[in-house]
Amino acid sequence: VDWIGTRSSTLRYGRVAGRAVELLRRHRVHLGRILGRGRYAEVHSIEGQPDLVVKISGDLTEAAAWAYLLEMIDAGELSWSDLPALPRVRCVMVVEPRSKADKPLYVIIMDRCWPLPHSEREMVERIDEVLLDARGESRSGLSAPYTVEKEIQKVVRRFSSVRQGAEHAKRLVETLQTTAGNSLYIFDIHAENVMRDAAGQWKITDLGMTESCCPVTVPVLDGP
Repeated sequence: VDWIGTRSSTLRYGRVAGRAVELLRRHRVHLGRILGRGRYAEVHSIEGQPDLVVKISGDLTEAAAWAYLLEMIDAGELSWSDLPALPRVRCVMVVEPRSKADKPLYVIIMDRCWPLPHSEREMVERIDEVLLDARGESRSGLSAPYTVEKEIQKVVRRFSSVRQGAEHAKRLVETLQTTAGNSLYIFDIHAENVMRDAAGQWKITDLGMTESCCPVTVPVLDGP
């Protein structure tokens, strides 16, 4: 039994993912090729929608984090402009398994992003180290985004060759501060989880390592 969720390499992931593809097709969302695969998820292109992707995730933590943000945005308590380092997510839905031996998977439709260049990946890793150090010094670790701006400015100066490096870092920290201020704490900021959108802006595309004290309900993806 997986500790967090269903690993993408397992047969039971494949069984429920197949059901997800079938249900999406019924809703006229036709998946294209696999663009990426992580420990608990696969990311697919969408036929006829080059600017969007479908992530099929076995990680409830990630699905709950995106669903929580969507709930706040739908309620008018946040807007996507308040979260400049997050891709816009269109929906989050749970796919219930047919067998009791399987676990649910989660369908997340979001804006498409691309991997960072090498120099920007290195910069993200250095920023992540600063955040980790700040969390280690904090009693709870949750105040880290509020305490690192000066240290991150030092990182920016070290990576002076990165275009718009200061702006990327600023948007990243502002987003972490906003989510933390709304009881959602994002912990996994490394180069695999930060990508760039069509405009070249950094986006945190994986919220698998998060904490929130707020309950979330994820709607069920079913046939039309």
